[in-house]
Amino acid sequence: VEDDGEEGGEEGGEEGGEHGGEHGDTIFKLPANFDKGMVTWLVILLIVVTILFERMSELLENWLGEGDGQGIGGQLLAKIFKELSILGFVSFSAVVLLQLELIPLTEDQHLYFEFAHVLMFAAAIVYAVQIALVSGMVDRIEKTYQEYDKTDPEQVYKNYRMQSCERDSRFKEASISHLEGRMSDSIYEKSGRMSDSSECKFDANLIARKSESVRIREFFQHPRRSFSTSSHIATYKTLKFHFIGFRGLLKSTKFIFSNYLSKCIEAHIGDMLDINFKTWIALSVILLFSLFFGAIDSGKETNAWGKTYPEEQLVMFIVYGTLLLFCELVLLAVIKIELWHMLARGYVVRMQTTAQYLLHTSIVREELAIIVSSDSNPSVLEKVNNEMQQSKTDHASAFEEHLQMSRFRLNVLEIWLQLELVGQSFLQALIVLMHARNCILFFDWGLGLLVLFLIWLPTQLMTNFVTPAIIQNFALAYAIGLEHKDVLEDMIIEAEAQGDYATEGEILQLAMTSKLTEEQLANELEVRTKVKDLIKLGEIKWRYRVVDEGQSPRDEAIKVLEEAQMYIRKHLEIVDHNGSANMKRRWNYEQSEISQGLALARLIFNGTSRDEDATIEALLKEALRLREHLKTKDKIAETHNSFGALYQKQKRFDEAKTSFEKSLSVRLSIRQDNEQERKQRAQALAQSYTSLGNLNIERGNYDEALENLEQARTNYILGFSESHPKVAWALEALAQVHTKKKDHRKAMAAIQAAIHIRESLQDKAGGKALFAKELENAQKVAKDVEGTRQAIKSRFSKKTKMTSLLQQPRPQRPSDSFVTHKRKTIAKNDEFIRSVSRVDTVSSLL
Repeated sequence: VEDDGEEGGEEGGEEGGEHGGEHGDTIFKLPANFDKGMVTWLVILLIVVTILFERMSELLENWLGEGDGQGIGGQLLAKIFKELSILGFVSFSAVVLLQLELIPLTEDQHLYFEFAHVLMFAAAIVYAVQIALVSGMVDRIEKTYQEYDKTDPEQVYKNYRMQSCERDSRFKEASISHLEGRMSDSIYEKSGRMSDSSECKFDANLIARKSESVRIREFFQHPRRSFSTSSHIATYKTLKFHFIGFRGLLKSTKFIFSNYLSKCIEAHIGDMLDINFKTWIALSVILLFSLFFGAIDSGKETNAWGKTYPEEQLVMFIVYGTLLLFCELVLLAVIKIELWHMLARGYVVRMQTTAQYLLHTSIVREELAIIVSSDSNPSVLEKVNNEMQQSKTDHASAFEEHLQMSRFRLNVLEIWLQLELVGQSFLQALIVLMHARNCILFFDWGLGLLVLFLIWLPTQLMTNFVTPAIIQNFALAYAIGLEHKDVLEDMIIEAEAQGDYATEGEILQLAMTSKLTEEQLANELEVRTKVKDLIKLGEIKWRYRVVDEGQSPRDEAIKVLEEAQMYIRKHLEIVDHNGSANMKRRWNYEQSEISQGLALARLIFNGTSRDEDATIEALLKEALRLREHLKTKDKIAETHNSFGALYQKQKRFDEAKTSFEKSLSVRLSIRQDNEQERKQRAQALAQSYTSLGNLNIERGNYDEALENLEQARTNYILGFSESHPKVAWALEALAQVHTKKKDHRKAMAAIQAAIHIRESLQDKAGGKALFAKELENAQKVAKDVEGTRQAIKSRFSKKTKMTSLLQQPRPQRPSDSFVTHKRKTIAKNDEFIRSVSRVDTVSSLL
């Protein structure tokens, strides 16, 4: 044995010297005379692979249609590259550490490590494929909810009532307005006082939580009904009813809930699929738990399975896949039950009931009945809308607790979903790397393909059916259960860019929660956000007239802005007992916006009345003082423009022109470093040119006015678009100038373009006033211009006809020679006739 060992050692040494000799200086310990040509070819091969990967990524971006990375496709593609980059870096780092021998491993351990990090990388690729598939699911989910929105509530109610009554005899003769008589006598403590909500000891979330076990039993008693499409549509309708009703938008015709839900999906889908550290920790705990129990089993001489064979491992993978599928089905059920709990909490607040048994079926049927009644009866709609707003105000703390509870539960369920997707990815990666080959080797082709199909089937069912359903329910839960201020802000910006101010106003109202509590008033961020929304809502009311029919834009705007002012004052009273000037200065921007808005709300709608001019001037001076302190050039220019409008109404034309020109000068000096700043500058310039144009019209300087207004129209188009309502202001003023200059054809073209913009906006009004009066005035102007044009055409036509008659040539007198010639010809003809007559007489005698 010793001789053999020595011989083997010598042979190994000679062989080693033959193939490598001494090691080089690299960390990879390459031989000194390694094959550089082979390394070069491998580098070329890797370059080709890199090019192919780059090309495939470009094709994937084009396929997703989101190459800019802003939409869902772009977000998910970024997640794919992120996961691949992380695992690529991990693999590279691990290889370098091994080559540096910082991690001492035996040959077998080294092989295990290689397999482990290849498995991780393969799992990442499978997970990337899962993310790519989700991109297609999102479009389908959005279309599904859009179809739900179009479904007739009455038909949903009939279908759901029929289904629930047929499957549960307890509800066959039940009245939908009561919960089987299981309501307690009072919703308050023994005092039973319902008029004073401040003394109410009512805890909506506590009541809803106490009945959660009842709804869980109800869910699993009828799983087919619970998972049915009709049940999901009914749940969607009622959750949407609560979401909109508690925010006072039941009368809304502009806010499309399915659009909001789609944007919530787009905003959250990336975070939902991005594996965070909590998920990795949970996965590590599960693996350690499995390793611990595996070590106990391996220590036994025999186990329940006896000797372990590879065939048994394949069968166990079928079990693992089925178990993973079962866990995902449980997750789907838990998310649906959470939606039921959300609905129950909203119902408890709306009805202010302490029902001991809040059965989901009864709640849904009752809420659907209310929805149907509200759709057919405006008075019921108005009553329910007001009651739901009041309920939310009375139970603001319950709503806040509701949101916190939903946020916590959804975060836990999100980790669960990520674990399911990661487990599925590892399982499929193992099937690809190991068991696909083993199936063929151990069972031959026929049975081997069947076993491979059975191993793969559970994970494929998850991908095709369960995961889309989970994401669909997650989307609804996130849209209902969490506040998405960023989504609403994006919708506001989008509506403003399109000039759809009615929709913008409704979204703003939706974005604003109920009145701030004492605790929230002490929070500067909460108050600042609330004040910002109120200022924006006030501007929409006074600038764009987004108020209900019969309401005054002036009064509504002042009410909203004074509420914003009140919140600032209360906040300062709570946090600044000494009245510190520094603390007040932190609110200079908001105070300047409020002063500016209060001034313009009066200035625009006071008409010819000059009673509040002193108040308006004082408010504008306060706004200018604050803005000069803040050194906000764009806002300073805005206030100077407002001073000009005030002076113009007071017939102080020289002062008005000075203010307008000062505003224009400041705006021209503003830098424009990007596209957004260029648009904002164009919008501001357009306002200045419009103001100067209107002033010149009033002063009779029509040529200057025409030049100003053409510049205003150009800048409004640059800053907004050709169809934006602000372009109509410039067009209406241009029509006025052309009329003054007697150019009625151009006046008609301008006013018709303005009317087209006003009509397009009014079609989106949804019952709001908007620019109905301006549209009516524009139509009247168009009628007057057309009448003037027709009158001019009529006068021109009569004049032309008379001129043509007067200019017709007179008949010329024939010449004497012509007359003599004609007479002689006539005389000859007469003589010929007489001669023929004599011949006829002689013939007759003969």
